[in-house]
Amino acid sequence: MRRLLLLIAAIGFAVIAMFAVATALGVPLLTDPGRYLTLGAPGSTALACALLVADVILPVPSSLLLAYLGAAHGVVIGAALGAAAHALGGLIGFGIGRASRGAIDRWIGPEERSRIDRLLARWGMLGIAASRPIPVIAETVTIVAGTSHGMGSLRFTAAAVAGSGAYAVVNAAAGQQAREGSFGLAIAAALVIAIVLWLCGRFILPIRRK
Repeated sequence: MRRLLLLIAAIGFAVIAMFAVATALGVPLLTDPGRYLTLGAPGSTALACALLVADVILPVPSSLLLAYLGAAHGVVIGAALGAAAHALGGLIGFGIGRASRGAIDRWIGPEERSRIDRLLARWGMLGIAASRPIPVIAETVTIVAGTSHGMGSLRFTAAAVAGSGAYAVVNAAAGQQAREGSFGLAIAAALVIAIVLWLCGRFILPIRRK
């Protein structure tokens, strides 16, 4: 168990360190991308999506970028673009974990490997989806999932799209409503998603534990 915790802590520390370096450099594109995003500008949507993909390793204000996409394209298209880009960033993190799986297996040993696989079997797709909006936790869970022998890329993709999709809808709705002067739809969407996640935690996870 000790090496499993050390692995999770090491991945989390590495993510925080990358964030800290990027923040210390004070790159305006990362710390305040809003100044580079103009509604209707051809390159702004591509820039927002590229930054959302890079969110897996850089301190990008993803909620701001998703809100911009909602303001620029509406909830449906904005959320679709944002969810796709955000989920793609997750897949990159999953790939990093997959590429390092051999070295991690040799370090942690078969017993710890079995623990990781059991954890992912228990929490599985719901845990990945629920972690997507949470900085550092999302990247850590993504990379750890990539090291697993039981979590396939298709299952991970489905979970990442679900979590990123919910996150994107809330923020895209906020962006659209901010442009129109009202946050009613964003608040309603946030409440619905919170209720769905609570119901999943209340009824689905106990079933999976049995």
